[in-house]
Order: sequence, then C-alpha cells, then structure tokens
Amino acid sequence: MKAVDKAILQAREQLYRMRGGDYRPDPNAGRFPPLETQTASVAPAGEFHLLKVFDRYAKEATLGTGTIKKWRPIMAKIATEVPDIRNLTRAWCIAWKDRHVARGIAMKSVRETYIASIKAVCEWAISNGILDENPALRIKVKVPKETGKRGYTDTGAASCVRIPVLELVKWLSFASRTSAKSMAFGCYASRQTLAP
Repeated sequence: MKAVDKAILQAREQLYRMRGGDYRPDPNAGRFPPLETQTASVAPAGEFHLLKVFDRYAKEATLGTGTIKKWRPIMAKIATEVPDIRNLTRAWCIAWKDRHVARGIAMKSVRETYIASIKAVCEWAISNGILDENPALRIKVKVPKETGKRGYTDTGAASCVRIPVLELVKWLSFASRTSAKSMAFGCYASRQTLAP
C-alpha cells in the first residue's frame, strides 16, 4: 500500500506542475516499466482481406446501394479485429454478436444487419473456395415478438378508404337497423356512392 500511496502523491505533484504551466516530462516516470503495446496488425493486401472479399461479393451479388452502405462499415469494423476472412472463427463470431447485444443494439438489428451481413459474406466465400465452412452459420439472436395491437381504429380505417367519418357513422347506423340481406346490398350500394 505504501508504494501505491507514493505513486498517487507523485502523480498528483506532476498534475499540479502541469496545471501551473510546467509541461516537462515527469521526473518520476522512470519508476514504471516501459509501456508495451500491441501494434495493430497490418491488413493483408491479399485477396483474403475481409473488405476485398466483401467488395467482390457485393459486386457479384449486385447488392443494392443501401445494403452496401449498411454492411460495408460493419465489415470494416470486423476487419480491424480479423482482417483475413480465413481467420474468422465461430467463437469470435459469437463473442462479436454478444458484444453488440450487450451494447444495447436492438435484437432485430443484430440479427438482420450484423449477423446477416457476416453470414452472407462467409457463405459467398464458401461458394468461391475461400472458406471451408461458415463460422457465422446457426448464430441466432432471439428477437422478442411484437406485442402491439394490430389493425385499424374505426377512424383510421375510415381515413384509409377516404370515407368521411360522418358518412361512416351514417352507414353504420343504417347497417345496424337493417337485416343481413339488405345490409349486404347497402354495403354494395354505399361503396358505389362513397367511392372516391
């Protein structure tokens, strides 16, 4: 604990110096081992780079501009982690999916955009001899069913068929006072008179 306390005090002293305008290097920085960082792997220029494979797939499959606009950034982000498509694994794809779910992206978007894009590119790569198996195959995301009430309200239905609400109310009151046979005729006749 004494070493941690000492490091905190030295860091605070350095921050005070910097706040006062003294931007010289920290005289106590030598107490730390040199920082070792992993350099980002240089994307291979070969034919197996994920973005090159995606571009070939998009051209051959004649993807729409909207699909390319959605999917290419996804492929670019994947390529920063796994540039060579042959290095994609099922475990990586599942972890990638889980990261998107954890970020709060809508399940439907994860399924229909993120997973669908990588699955389609890998499937194309299989058919073109680049991959032996699709690592994104059978990766599923459970999308909750919509619980909204379907259909139209009376007012919404009336506006859809361009019948003024007042006319609809008149027709409904007429229909409620007639028999089924005359109601059917009334429905036919009203359509003829109320049609736009």
